[in-house]
Parts: sequence; structure tokens; C-alpha cells
Amino acid sequence: MIGDTIRAVKEAEAKADSLLDEAKAQAQQLLKDAESQAQSAAAQAKTAAADAAKQLLDAAKAKNETVFAQADADAQAQAKKLREGAAQKEDEAVKRVIQAILS
Repeated sequence: MIGDTIRAVKEAEAKADSLLDEAKAQAQQLLKDAESQAQSAAAQAKTAAADAAKQLLDAAKAKNETVFAQADADAQAQAKKLREGAAQKEDEAVKRVIQAILS
């Protein structure tokens, strides 16, 4: 009877040790899984941030190109007006010189 009790205690201790080892293994696996998930989440966040930054940069470039194109068009139009005005004044100056010579 004492032998049965000792054997039962040893079996219980062995089972407890086995359960403890399993619990430790599960805890380590959970830690590894959590670390892996955290790394994955960090990588996804980094990728999402990089994508958002790229979109903002692309939008800024597009807006800059639009503003530059408009400024260029405005400058071309102003230059055309100046050339036209200069041509008229040149024609008037030539006419006056010719009149002055003929007078």
C-alpha cells in the first residue's frame, strides 16, 4: 500500500514535470509567434508608411508640374504680348523715320 502511494506520487510528479515542460514549450512558442507577428506588423506599417509617403511625393510632384506648366504658359503669353507691342512700336518708328527723311 505504501508502495502504491509512492508509485502514485512519483507518477503524479512525472506527469506534473511533463505538464510543466509542455507549458514551458507552449510559452516559448507563444513568445516566438508574438515576436513574429510583431515583426510582420512592423514591416507592414513601414511599407504602408512608405507607400503613403510615395503617394504624397507623387501628388506634390504632379502639383509642382502643373504650377510650373501654368507659369510657363503665362510667361510665354506675356512674352508674346511684349513682342507684338515691340513690333508695333518698331513699325511706328520706321514710319516716323521715313516721314522725317521725306519731310
